[in-house]
Amino acid sequence: MDKKLLIFLFGFFLFFVAYNKFILEPRMKKDQPQRPPVTATPAQIPAQPQTVPAAPSTTPAQPAAASSARRVFVETPLYRAEFTSKGAVLTSFRLKRYKDDQTQPLEMIPQTGATEDLPLSFDLEDKKLAQVAGQALYVIDGDSRSLGPHEKAVISFSYSDGTHSFRKEFRFQGESYLIQCEFAVATGNQNVPVRVSWAPGLESLKSYKDRSFVKPSAGIVNSGDKVKHWESKSAKEFKKIGSTIRWAGVENNYFAGIFIPTNQPSDAYMSQAHRTEDASIHNVHVMVAGLQPQPLQMSLFIGPKDYLLLRDLGMDLEDAVDFGFFGPIAKGLFFALRYFYSFTKNYGWAIVLLTILIKIIFTPFTQMSFSSMKKMQQMQPELKKIQEKYAKVKSDDPRKMSMNTEIMQLHKRYGVNPLGGCLPMLLQMPFLFAFYSLLSNAIELRHAPFGLWLHDLSRPDPLYVTPLLMGGTMFLQQKMTPVSDPMQKNMMYIMPVMFTFMSFKLQSGLVLYWLLSNVLAIAHQYYFQSRQKLPAQANP
Repeated sequence: MDKKLLIFLFGFFLFFVAYNKFILEPRMKKDQPQRPPVTATPAQIPAQPQTVPAAPSTTPAQPAAASSARRVFVETPLYRAEFTSKGAVLTSFRLKRYKDDQTQPLEMIPQTGATEDLPLSFDLEDKKLAQVAGQALYVIDGDSRSLGPHEKAVISFSYSDGTHSFRKEFRFQGESYLIQCEFAVATGNQNVPVRVSWAPGLESLKSYKDRSFVKPSAGIVNSGDKVKHWESKSAKEFKKIGSTIRWAGVENNYFAGIFIPTNQPSDAYMSQAHRTEDASIHNVHVMVAGLQPQPLQMSLFIGPKDYLLLRDLGMDLEDAVDFGFFGPIAKGLFFALRYFYSFTKNYGWAIVLLTILIKIIFTPFTQMSFSSMKKMQQMQPELKKIQEKYAKVKSDDPRKMSMNTEIMQLHKRYGVNPLGGCLPMLLQMPFLFAFYSLLSNAIELRHAPFGLWLHDLSRPDPLYVTPLLMGGTMFLQQKMTPVSDPMQKNMMYIMPVMFTFMSFKLQSGLVLYWLLSNVLAIAHQYYFQSRQKLPAQANP
């Protein structure tokens, strides 16, 4: 297989995927925040040790309702959460260490203006009961609070009309993204199974200058064996996505809102949401349903998909970070990138060093490829003669077998493996895909600057300098490998132009990696061609 054709096919597929699937991304922040201290044990998310409500009394609850809607907030060093007493739902959740395009704390709740289908709504099987719970004016027990790193706070919401009663309790810790929650629903003197939902997605679009960089929200669930990511279009109708789950929630490539049931088995369901700012971005509704008629206790995580932070929290939450099909390789590259960043303090330079490391690892394979190409050039005249000899022979003619035999003997005499030119590329492909996936999903690169005009490695180069340089180096790299086939020669001119235009919309971090890879390949090829003398032609 011709190496240039393989590069063309691989590169076209890679950049086609990049252009269609990974352009819609959230914006990164300029200064990567430090991970907050972890309050949960590494082994697991602790179950709530707080008081569990006693069994319901034999008499209906006394009426308890507020006269008007009221808002209450809890602010910690990590976030500011705001609730409304109407429905006792979350109306705002701003991450203070992650910024939007206006350099304001990032809003995790889509600001649709709707009063329904908001995070932490009761999504009960009895729809009339769910409507009562959503329209009710809850009594708030607790005031707005600003917490220090080691402070705690509790806010509860309760409502009763004499027949139905609802209660939500939230426990906050200043240094953690985890919120301990308890939800209870009773009709008459009987508890009913609790179902809590998150809709319609993550992040508000109003804070983005260009919405095309917002990746669509999706569902995520861990049922114990593996993590599955669900696009909203896969659940046009209400469907179960997990049974007896470990956790489930809503995500995009950088952030997540995850429910972690702690006191009873629970299932997860998903459907498309409707009241959204943009149905193509925020169109996912995830619901966690307790299976027992008792209060449902959960840990709620709302925050960044920081791999190390999630790993420290336990429950395999780090699996929420999607490193793609070549996950083990991507994780290795991730830790290497983190290592280089530890002393460069710049993710752009970390990408440079990681690219050099990858090049060093594959230098022997590249050397094999160059040697194979040299030998292939030597044998081209004889190969052409054999092909001309059998040019008029039909493909089904037995004499075609003689042609193949002669070509194989020619390869053997010159010591050329037909796959010698493309095998090194095949070995590198998993690393290329893994690196691409890493650059698309690692929150460390969100708003990470390199220098000069590259202020955000997750966004395209605003001046198109790196794409143009990448296209130029690709053209030069191919010019250094002469070809005689007219079709290959045409590809040589088309590929750099095509890839250059595609890279205009790709992340500058990915283009930086591609550019430096080309530069290193050119330097290696130049060194090889200047030092390697062509071996004497083999005797027939």
